[in-house]
Amino acid sequence: MFSKLWDDLVGGSLPKFGSADGAREQLKQCLNKRKTQGKGMLVVLDGVLSDSMLERLVIGTPGLKTLVTSREELNGVNWSYRVQQLSMKDAMDLFRHHALLQGPTSEYVDEELVEQ
Repeated sequence: MFSKLWDDLVGGSLPKFGSADGAREQLKQCLNKRKTQGKGMLVVLDGVLSDSMLERLVIGTPGLKTLVTSREELNGVNWSYRVQQLSMKDAMDLFRHHALLQGPTSEYVDEELVEQ
């Protein structure tokens, strides 16, 4: 899991991870460096199956926003919003709102990326 996160969030050569905790810590350090360069980031964890999976995947670092989707009720989240099936427009609006992509720049967000 962490190799996919590393590739998507950091890119470049993948370091050797001694453990899941070590991988999480290295990823956190890279994201903190990115934050000091003035770059914010939204991480979408789609289809989280359990609280234990969520604990392993969430990287708590200031300035990093995490949007979690799950068909299960999770305890390890700040707040949850239960949604019924949404229209594509409503789903896009909800994503943009929580990703803080309101305003003129939201028109330029890659629609295919948001649909994923």
